[in-house]
Amino acid sequence: MSRGNNKSSIAAEGTQWYGNIVSSTLQAYYEVYYVNLSDNTCKRIYPWYIEDNEFIDYTNEVNRRISGNIICNNSEEDVSTLLAVDNLKCELKHKDKTEYRYKRQVTNGVFRWCLVSVVVEKRKNGEPVSVILMIRDIEDVIKKEIEQQLLIEEALAQAESASRAKGKFLSDMSHEIRTPMNVILGYASIAQNNMDNRDQDKVKDCLEKIKEAGNHLIGIINDVLEVSRIEQGKINIENEESDIYELMTDFYNLVEIQAAVKKQKMTIDLEGITDKYVYMDWTRISQVLINLINNAIKYTPVGGHIDVIVKEDCNNNIGDNIHNYIIIVKDNGRGIDEKDMPSLFDLYTRGAYEKDISVEETGLGQSISKQIIELMNVTIDVDSKLGEGTTFTVKLPLQYVVRTQVDKNITDNGTDNNIIENNQSLSDIKVMVVDDNQYNREIACELLRENGAHIIECASGSEAVDYIKYRKGIVDIILMDVCMPDMDGFEATRLIRQLEKDRCQNIPIVAMTANAFDEDRKKALEHGMNGHIAKPFDIDTLAETVLEYVKY
Repeated sequence: MSRGNNKSSIAAEGTQWYGNIVSSTLQAYYEVYYVNLSDNTCKRIYPWYIEDNEFIDYTNEVNRRISGNIICNNSEEDVSTLLAVDNLKCELKHKDKTEYRYKRQVTNGVFRWCLVSVVVEKRKNGEPVSVILMIRDIEDVIKKEIEQQLLIEEALAQAESASRAKGKFLSDMSHEIRTPMNVILGYASIAQNNMDNRDQDKVKDCLEKIKEAGNHLIGIINDVLEVSRIEQGKINIENEESDIYELMTDFYNLVEIQAAVKKQKMTIDLEGITDKYVYMDWTRISQVLINLINNAIKYTPVGGHIDVIVKEDCNNNIGDNIHNYIIIVKDNGRGIDEKDMPSLFDLYTRGAYEKDISVEETGLGQSISKQIIELMNVTIDVDSKLGEGTTFTVKLPLQYVVRTQVDKNITDNGTDNNIIENNQSLSDIKVMVVDDNQYNREIACELLRENGAHIIECASGSEAVDYIKYRKGIVDIILMDVCMPDMDGFEATRLIRQLEKDRCQNIPIVAMTANAFDEDRKKALEHGMNGHIAKPFDIDTLAETVLEYVKY
């Protein structure tokens, strides 16, 4: 084959290739027009018919086919105006393309979205003289856009709802924090005013109310902090060998007084518990139970009854030495409205009783319990009827401790009991209290002095280090604040541990801080401290801590 023939063949293939592209592109459109804006004529390019071979009047074609038959009736006038020659010239004077969206009638009463695109084909002296007008179906595109818009609107609605809920939560929190603070400040003033009157009963009553309000305030703060930890994924479950009977006894002692105030009858029944020693997170389970019973007390009327039942399902082993332990908290209180059930455990939501000022709560307890329960891989169910009461059922798969008869006898005789008696005297124990806050330091020192301890006060970490370094005497234990401005407790501990003085490396140093989480305790241990005590504290906690670490 000659070179000329090769060129012809290549040219022919190129022409065919180009034509295929154009043909495929055109098939994406309903109709394609060439429009001459200079003389107001047009010619249909696709689909092409013999009768479309001649140029026709563009305005008539717009009115007859495009606006009359393709676009829905309520848009005819707009279509005719927008696609008019003068408007296109104006729209395309400074750009090469313009688009309009309309609805196309495909059958009687059925419309589909279409897109009219107009692209400049030729200009003269900067003015458009000819354009290509194309009409394409975009029904699927519009549907996706609508779906996306609906999703966006739903997300915005949820965000706005969450924002409103958080806003209301903060408003409620402000109220709930200010209420006990008002009690504390008010009764402190009353007590102060009656000190000279020697009305000891009145002062004592004021102090009791101050303490009660303070405990309530700490409960609120703990709930808020617990929510923060939950949202940050910082809650860990630490299972240790525990006694269910002991847990329920402690639990009953904590809540029985609250029930007695409202003259409510509370019972705890341990049905058929054969394996009372189990591995569990005592703190977390207690937290859940106390929240459930507190809610039962709050929403049960005066004179009502609350029943706590603990069962062990020994018939169905769900793993090696694992039984289901079922805890039921049942009351005859107000009950929960069915419409509030889906949001019962939601953060920042209190349901139908959120406006009831007679019930003091943050609305966080249920959510915290739910989160803890989920972390422990157990379930919590609720059954409630308005006016009849509520029943919460917690199912815990717990591994029970396999004990020999010898182990049981030792435990029953109490020979392995290492519990420290809280009333043991602190006489002759030298305690160093390190805290930059004067009031916190005075409280700790006074509580310890009342129980016979000898106190050394230090207002800073550097002062504590200097005392240990330059004084001949040595202390039995150091209660060290962590957050101090000049030298924090961690640095002070490190410097004390480095001293060559006898026993400096072995002095019990206990972190005394408002940072009360597990990670704070671990951080204290990592920095050479022996333990951790959280503020606020009482004398029993202080005394128990001192006696735990001071060895004779």
